[in-house]
Amino acid sequence: MLQLLTALAVLLAGCYQDPDYAGTRFRCDTAHACPDGQECVAGVCSGAVHGGTDVGVLCGTTVCSADQQCCADFINGPRCTAQSAQCNGISATCDGIEDCAGKACCEGASALSIACGTATTCPIAQIEVCRDATDCTDPDTPACCLDATTPNEPWGRCLPGC
Repeated sequence: MLQLLTALAVLLAGCYQDPDYAGTRFRCDTAHACPDGQECVAGVCSGAVHGGTDVGVLCGTTVCSADQQCCADFINGPRCTAQSAQCNGISATCDGIEDCAGKACCEGASALSIACGTATTCPIAQIEVCRDATDCTDPDTPACCLDATTPNEPWGRCLPGC
């Protein structure tokens, strides 16, 4: 019986995997560190870089380079264009904090432009834009909600709940 329990313990120990904290949120400060792969942004642990390589705006099925914007065109759908190009829709130069060096990615007051803010949270009149919940830096708006009524927008908004 002891041999069976030992064999079972060895078998179960070999099946252990480190937990994946990518979709979780923790409060953090100088006394409470974040899990590996996350950083403390505005008092909340955040996996600031999605998988480590997704810097750039998700635009349809591609990621725009740092010198481009995603134009979520109302007629032609999302496409990468030069940042100086006219956009017949919503223009976005970020879709999360990974594009903004840890600052919030904010929807402008007109809701037709999305750009990096100047702080870790957006001004009161603006909404934080996200690709996933790790982009939502304000503890009062922890959920990254995609809007099914706007299929040309490949990003979401940080809200209290979806």
